[in-house]
Amino acid sequence: MKAVIIAESQNIIDEFSQYYKSNGFDVIVYRWLMKAMDNIEEIDPDLIFINAEEYPRHWKILCQYVAGINKFPKIVLYSSRNFKDEENEKAKLLNIDSVINSSEDLQEVCTLEELCPTTNEPENEVE
Repeated sequence: MKAVIIAESQNIIDEFSQYYKSNGFDVIVYRWLMKAMDNIEEIDPDLIFINAEEYPRHWKILCQYVAGINKFPKIVLYSSRNFKDEENEKAKLLNIDSVINSSEDLQEVCTLEELCPTTNEPENEVE
């Protein structure tokens, strides 16, 4: 599984890269959002993590672009401040899977199997 992290802050990159790696993801980091957009189709990630504080307008463009190329990765937005109601509405309309405020929030979100599957359970045998 592949995760793309889009952030400029080295602290954010280090913290969340480590978390995703420990949950079985191959992590690809971009500091430039436009470069990430240019490569999303080829990478075909399962998850996109974006620091919404560093890209306050561009995260919306990225989400629209991803939907337009018919890719459906899970998208997690990070913001240390709570989103205003208007921003939360935009996130819902753009099918954002989660908006987090800290790495502790991410750990709660990633306990959901559909966001970060950490086990490969064997499929049930058909008789």
